[in-house]
Amino acid sequence: MNVPPLGRLLATGRSVQSFENFVRGRLGEVLVDPSVIVQLTNRKSSRVTVLGTVRAPGAISLSTTESRLTDIITAAGGPAERPEDLDVTLTRNGRSATVPLDRLYGEPGLNISALRNDVISVGKRIRQVTVLGAFSTNTRVRLEGDSVSLTEAIGQFGGLIRDRAKLTGIYVFRETPKNTLASIGVNVSRTPGETVPTIYRFDFTKPTVFFTADNFQIADGDILYATQSGLASVNDFISAISPVIAAPRIYGSNLGLD
Repeated sequence: MNVPPLGRLLATGRSVQSFENFVRGRLGEVLVDPSVIVQLTNRKSSRVTVLGTVRAPGAISLSTTESRLTDIITAAGGPAERPEDLDVTLTRNGRSATVPLDRLYGEPGLNISALRNDVISVGKRIRQVTVLGAFSTNTRVRLEGDSVSLTEAIGQFGGLIRDRAKLTGIYVFRETPKNTLASIGVNVSRTPGETVPTIYRFDFTKPTVFFTADNFQIADGDILYATQSGLASVNDFISAISPVIAAPRIYGSNLGLD
């Protein structure tokens, strides 16, 4: 766009209002109290498409809203389910990238501007865990259901291998928020970052642990390991997960769950 006395200005990636404010600010550097009105003459060329789990899917004009991803989703009626249960996939020029919707709201750096012809898809988050050891399957498994406890997950994975699984050593590896560990008395003051690699151990030879396991919700990215009979416990678990992740630091391996 040519704007005397500034010359050509790039309007790509801006809504009408944001570009109008931008031009007004630039003109204010050379003129006194400038008045600026920006009009979009070709609305069809500045649309994005929103699909999936929103209340009003369809084409959204960038001229009628701010252009950040969350602004576009809001213009499409907002998410039809809880943000923490949804992923957002942005497709641009044949390439796609996916991010959890709740992270868009919490991390401004991910909430980028939409551009003309972008496709924004909102859908159910695909939650997966890695299953190792004496389970009936050793692979990466998709969790079925919105809320899955440890006992339900073991059933989904086909259960444990009879005569091979050591019931005293069922482990879950998880990146746990520091404040969660601090709330149960774990000292994490010297640990950098916001999460701590943590190992939870469940001893299924104790009847009360079934109540604990039934209330322990499996999360996306968890690693589950069932110790095999005759093998050591924690060391074998660390050896099993080391090809998947860096060796974890162990904080309170039992956490009152055994």
